[in-house]
Amino acid sequence: MESQQKGPKIIDTTWAEMIERGTVIAGTAKRVTEQLEDLSRTLNVGHLGILAQFGDMPHDKVMVNLRRIATEVTPHLKHLWDDQWEDHWWPTALKQPRVPRAIAPLGAA
Repeated sequence: MESQQKGPKIIDTTWAEMIERGTVIAGTAKRVTEQLEDLSRTLNVGHLGILAQFGDMPHDKVMVNLRRIATEVTPHLKHLWDDQWEDHWWPTALKQPRVPRAIAPLGAA
C-alpha cells in the first residue's frame, strides 16, 4: 500500500523542520501561546487537544510540561472566542446532584 503522505516523511524530518512547518508546536511558553493562538484563529477552533509528552518522556517531565501549559499558556488563550459564541460543549455543574441507583445482582430476576 502506498503512503498518502505528501512531501518528506516525518521520519526524515528534523525537529527544527517540524516546528517550522507547524507539524509540532514547541518552544517557550510565550512562543507556544503565540503558535496555539495562530492555529486556533486560522482553523477557527475553540477546543484543542494538547499532547504534553512524546515517546518515552519520563513522567516527571510530562508533569512539568502539563503544569507549565496550565499556568503559562492556557490562561493567555481563554479570551480567544469569548465574544463569538456560547460553548455548549464545555462541562457545567449539574443543577441537582445525581445519586446512583442500586443495581440488581447478576442473575437476579
